[in-house]
Amino acid sequence: MAAVDSVRHLRTELLPRALGRVPGVEYAVSGEIARGLDYSAYQGERIPWGIGFVCLATLLVTVAVFGSVVLAALGVVINLAAVVVAGACWRRCSSTTGPRDCSASPRPGSSGRGCR
Repeated sequence: MAAVDSVRHLRTELLPRALGRVPGVEYAVSGEIARGLDYSAYQGERIPWGIGFVCLATLLVTVAVFGSVVLAALGVVINLAAVVVAGACWRRCSSTTGPRDCSASPRPGSSGRGCR
């Protein structure tokens, strides 16, 4: 977490203060941490469009195949529920409080699978 805070501090405070006054100067921060932050921001902007596309496609295909708006709406609700569960599991497994066992195989003595 300290590395992420360092990149943010560098981008928002140190570099603008040091190089922002010089006209025509462009600057960037690179490296694995910066790349990860940029990729997360990029994905975060586009995920709602992807989810919307899948919901719309589910709705249209289900109505076209089965002719039922109710069944199509149910399919959209089920897709959204799957997205919510996957997001909750991802957040839990990528917690900053420490690594967790997120393998698909159950622990010895447990009947559950997936994120724990």
